[in-house]
Amino acid sequence: MEQSKDNLQAMIEHSEEQFRAQFDPNNPLYHQGDKTPVPIGGVRVPESMNTMYPSNVNNLNEYINDQPKEINYGPEYDQISQERNQFLNFKKVIAQITQVLEAILRHKEHFKTKGDPTNQSHVEKLNENIQKESEKLTAILEEIQPLAKIVLESEFKARYDGLTEILEHAKTEFKNKEDLTDFCFKLKKYSANSFTDAGKLMDKLKKIKKDYAAKTANTNTTQEEVKTN
Repeated sequence: MEQSKDNLQAMIEHSEEQFRAQFDPNNPLYHQGDKTPVPIGGVRVPESMNTMYPSNVNNLNEYINDQPKEINYGPEYDQISQERNQFLNFKKVIAQITQVLEAILRHKEHFKTKGDPTNQSHVEKLNENIQKESEKLTAILEEIQPLAKIVLESEFKARYDGLTEILEHAKTEFKNKEDLTDFCFKLKKYSANSFTDAGKLMDKLKKIKKDYAAKTANTNTTQEEVKTN
């Protein structure tokens, strides 16, 4: 048993020595023995790092230039892509309204069953919790305003009829679970619509990409034919 411990300790020490040797300029293992200075600016990749790059690449700038370039599909693609992201953000933010309103109602229901209206600390705790959630709600409603404006001015605006009134109604107090459930159902309808509409915008993006690929392929074919002739 002691022999096994000694062997393990020796292996650990040997491993640590090898690790430290990589960073000791006086050690033969430093940079795998290659003492050629590495110039500043990344114009040459050290041989000890060659596994990170293709074996035939010695110039980092050449390596970078050989990487696939990001394709520019045009302003229409960029505009639709941005609009789609805003629809998805709208879906995310509108879901937060439901979460906060449900939290406020839970605090009230908990106070009704567990709290003591004559106990000042209980009342203060309830008010503190409601105030905290109300501040969250205010921030969420401010965040969703520009997103709501986008969906209400989009080609899908007919599907968001009544949204402005619903968001305004979120500021009111909900007395019971039934009222809140009905309100949240309406919110979730807008959330579902925004997800569907984001999908339709994605279809447009795919079509632009497909058309671009077809156009590029035709251009390349034409160029090859010209060269041949």
